[in-house]
Amino acid sequence: SSDLTQLGSKVNPSDICVFNRVQSNSTQTTLVIHVDDMMISSSSDKRIDVIIVEIETTYPGLTKSRGKVINHIGMTFNFDQLGRVIISMEGFTKVLLDDFVVILGVSTAPADDNLFKIDNDSPLLNDKERERFHSLTAKLLYLSKITRPDILTCIAYLTNRVLEPRTDDWNKLAHTIRYIRETRTTPLTLEVDKPVKVIAYIDASYAVHADKKSHTGCIITLGKGAIYGKSSTQKLNTTSSTEAELVAMTEASD
Repeated sequence: SSDLTQLGSKVNPSDICVFNRVQSNSTQTTLVIHVDDMMISSSSDKRIDVIIVEIETTYPGLTKSRGKVINHIGMTFNFDQLGRVIISMEGFTKVLLDDFVVILGVSTAPADDNLFKIDNDSPLLNDKERERFHSLTAKLLYLSKITRPDILTCIAYLTNRVLEPRTDDWNKLAHTIRYIRETRTTPLTLEVDKPVKVIAYIDASYAVHADKKSHTGCIITLGKGAIYGKSSTQKLNTTSSTEAELVAMTEASD
């Protein structure tokens, strides 16, 4: 961080692992750090060249890749189309599905209407099954946070069931896996409107949980594709759908 700052980059105030450098012509170069990996993006190839030379002076022997298609920490970024980036995780998805080949059938939606209904009469999973349930749910959580916001609501339910999952919960997990298998090549496509506009879509489902709590959903976009997605149980009980909507607005704008 100190080296990048000395080279002229500034820490992004919203994320200490993101560094921005703005040139006199308003061209911005962005550096994103994840452990020992770095991704550099800019509208100017020359600015990227300059930064790479600067960084290699301090950290020689770096492994580099350049081009319109970049692989970075399990994701593939495709910048082939002007004004658009397509992000996919087909390799990660394949590994996930290979661990679940015994699940047969087709699901055309991430979940059915009974997602939030808990069947307490359903048998508890044994220790081995519970461990596998937890592992697969965690992998789906990672996928949902990066390229598959369409499964966020399913994951919000499944992550709350990892401590004492039942057979009914396993069936819901299998439903989501079948849906992922049918849509495994679906990427996340991001585009930005001009002028840039931040648009948030926020909604609530009233009293859908067993304890009568409502559920909040939120998607934020700059034009096309979700740059941020959230699906979570509300922290307090509400007395009407209108009140649940107000809570959703408050939660999503934090």
